[in-house]
Amino acid sequence: MKTNLRTHRSIRLKWMAALFFAFGIGNALPAAARYSRADELAITNGARSNREVNFNENWKFFLGDTAVASRPDFDDNHWRTLDLPHDWSIEGRPEEANPAGNDGGYYPTGIGWYRKTFDFVPDSRRPETTLYFEGVYMNAEVFVNGHNLGIRPYGYSSFYHDITPYLKAGKNVIAVRVDNSGQKNCRWYTGSGIYRNVKLIRTPKAHFEPWGIGITTEQVNRKTQVKVEATLAIKPSRPHCFARLPTWTVTPFSHKKKPSPLKRTGQAKSNCNSLLKTPSSGVLKHRTSTG
Repeated sequence: MKTNLRTHRSIRLKWMAALFFAFGIGNALPAAARYSRADELAITNGARSNREVNFNENWKFFLGDTAVASRPDFDDNHWRTLDLPHDWSIEGRPEEANPAGNDGGYYPTGIGWYRKTFDFVPDSRRPETTLYFEGVYMNAEVFVNGHNLGIRPYGYSSFYHDITPYLKAGKNVIAVRVDNSGQKNCRWYTGSGIYRNVKLIRTPKAHFEPWGIGITTEQVNRKTQVKVEATLAIKPSRPHCFARLPTWTVTPFSHKKKPSPLKRTGQAKSNCNSLLKTPSSGVLKHRTSTG
């Protein structure tokens, strides 16, 4: 009986995976969003592996506050060079007078700046560029070539910025002001600084948004229904552009017989038939019924 149950579950998982990847992603993009296959979609395996670039190396750091550090022409040669992740609190001396008190282990906090200078080469296959921070404690204010992208409050959540409009071919500068001076702000040791990885993510104009794919099980019985929803960014695209995956269903599984063929019960839909200059997002919805 245990063997039959394992076989049953294994078959069900294989069919669900095949259903999502073979039919979901392949048919997800509307015709207008596919662009030129030679330019946007025909990317070699080697190129695909470079979609995410590790951005941890060769940052400049200064413990203190200086407003002009956000400017791209600021001279940071006298700053310390380091690799991320980095926590400047743990590098300091614990002192009873430090405002973090016993909650922060009596370690220093304060304000610090990070800067990174890098060369950027535009790529027509992946023209969209996202700067992704896994964790900064806290109140991270990000600048790209002097453009203020805003402040991310709190310190435990990942966040990202679309930096495509602010990049240029050649030399670029990213600056991050980290403010952990407002003490006390936590009941335990938090550290200070960019304490997790930073990534540069390059994607085609039509791509899934970060954290844009969700899978939920709506019914769990002899005819289980699984819903897959994904947010598709299409730039440039028509305002309020949307796209929906076709729906595929399979009959309930049985260990006594092979699964029946997939049946397409819905059509892919989209209003993205023409591309305009206004950035927007769409929603892909995919429902799968299985046993």
